[in-house]
Amino acid sequence: MRLEGLDSLRGFAAVAVVICHTYFITDLPMPNGFRTTAGNLGLAVEMFFMLSAFSMCVGYFGRVADWQGLANYARRRLLRIVPLFYFFIVVWSIYRAVHGVAIPLDAVAATATFTFAFVPRLHASYVAVGWSIGVEMIFYVLFPLLLLVVRDLRSSLFVFATSMLVAAVGHYAIVSIGLSDFVRTNTLVQLPMFAAGIVCFFIFREVRFTPRFGPIAIVGSLAYWIVLFFVIGSPDGSTHAANSLWWRIAICLPFPILLLAFATAHMPVLVNRATIMLGVFSYGVYLWHSLIIVQSAHFRREWFAPELVGGVWSSFVLSDVMCIALTIVAAACTYYLIELPFQSFGKPRRQVPAE
Repeated sequence: MRLEGLDSLRGFAAVAVVICHTYFITDLPMPNGFRTTAGNLGLAVEMFFMLSAFSMCVGYFGRVADWQGLANYARRRLLRIVPLFYFFIVVWSIYRAVHGVAIPLDAVAATATFTFAFVPRLHASYVAVGWSIGVEMIFYVLFPLLLLVVRDLRSSLFVFATSMLVAAVGHYAIVSIGLSDFVRTNTLVQLPMFAAGIVCFFIFREVRFTPRFGPIAIVGSLAYWIVLFFVIGSPDGSTHAANSLWWRIAICLPFPILLLAFATAHMPVLVNRATIMLGVFSYGVYLWHSLIIVQSAHFRREWFAPELVGGVWSSFVLSDVMCIALTIVAAACTYYLIELPFQSFGKPRRQVPAE
């Protein structure tokens, strides 16, 4: 079963990350009224984690109970993630070589083996913004084990509650030993996001949603974030407080509602051919965007300077549109040249019936 609404939501999450990084990577002019919102759009990565767990339950629940199922699961996950990720190890090595920057072999080795997520010094990944891929890969290993425990909504809620406790203890333990940069970028602290996706899967199976649920969920979520960002504000007054456990949880509270809205509701304005394809390309969008943002920064500063295009808001919109468009084009190319061919290898071959 393929839920196309999830692809659309995945696409919107990818665009949110691009908008955030367009300014926080290259420090270009940004409207003051949008700075707080943009600073927290990077938490769309947490939506990726929730979406991943939900999608994997849709695809694999009840299908990894034997060795053949596990082998099929492992093959498909590896072929989904590894080829494009390895391509970007090569891309960033070329980038470093061209710019005369040394290539740290320990970081390359840790990234290639997906062990970087366990090493605080290397946790950010050799591939830019690749930290989340390391978190995902660890969850892929844990997922079949979780399915031994999680069988229904009640057990999924128990796992979620346990994951919240583990994340809170892990968060404060990591901070207490002076590794604040490692707080968000590890699977231990991100477990509740994956667990919430699993809970949503069982809610999706057991609850019948009305057509009004989707629009109400979206409007309610937007209203919640407006109040949170512009009325309440982040606990330390910063524009990007993702390393604060409770602020991060507060921002992510509407994620399960949005996930269920896109999974269940028919919303042609938001779930259509264009947004579905954007979601299909989202993995490439995520891995391409940092390189494109950095490489286009010089041109964007010249072409979209506020004094040339009519102000900061015009500069902001044009710069974002350029980065998003270039990233989507690049992601589409690597999807058809790398991702799709390898994914076809991971699909189980159909049995030819005996005559």
